[in-house]
Amino acid sequence: MHPKKNRKSSKSQISAEFIIVTAILMIIFISFFAIANKRASQSDSIKAMLYAKTEADKTANAINSAFIAGDNSKIVQEISGTFRDGSPYMLSIYPASRIVDITYKSQGEARHYSTSIITSQITGNLTGINSTITISNHDKVISVEK
Repeated sequence: MHPKKNRKSSKSQISAEFIIVTAILMIIFISFFAIANKRASQSDSIKAMLYAKTEADKTANAINSAFIAGDNSKIVQEISGTFRDGSPYMLSIYPASRIVDITYKSQGEARHYSTSIITSQITGNLTGINSTITISNHDKVISVEK
């Protein structure tokens, strides 16, 4: 065999191996970022749901506390209308279903989080709440006022 042919063959083999190794590394690198991006997206969705849970539970707790405290009890509940990350939400109270509902957007879709309350005897401004409210108990009927 001629020495120059062997050297060319060796260079070609090294080049081919380099291309294959580079391609494999790029596939691994792209896969890693695709997985990381998916996890970040899931994390944002969970974070928004936890913010909604916090706000709904806080309001439901205030309503339940006013009901349990008895006649003439009064609680002022601050509702900012935005989560800690600045994204907006809308709070509604549905007495017939005995729930407090938060409507918010996550990943471009409208989502809801609901939590229960112990009474269905609620009057006042119950939908689209996004400001401070006063929750009061008058003869076992909860009144919600802005």
